[in-house]
Amino acid sequence: MGLWNEIKKLGRKIDDKILQPVKNSIKNIGKNPLNAILTIAAVATNNAWALPYINAGTALAAGADPKDVLKAAAASWVASY
Repeated sequence: MGLWNEIKKLGRKIDDKILQPVKNSIKNIGKNPLNAILTIAAVATNNAWALPYINAGTALAAGADPKDVLKAAAASWVASY
């Protein structure tokens, strides 16, 4: 019984730490593919400085409040450094 419980715990950890984040990322890419493509391209080409502009632009295009756009840009700017 002890080995089976350890195997189940390992399976839950794999699901929580690997499978669910991947699943959530794929869902988010499906919801906003342009943002995902631009973000991947910026990171892949070592242009992380563009992330705040990408996130602000996509938030603005989605009809976000200007304050929310500034928040998205500021959060992206902080995260990119």
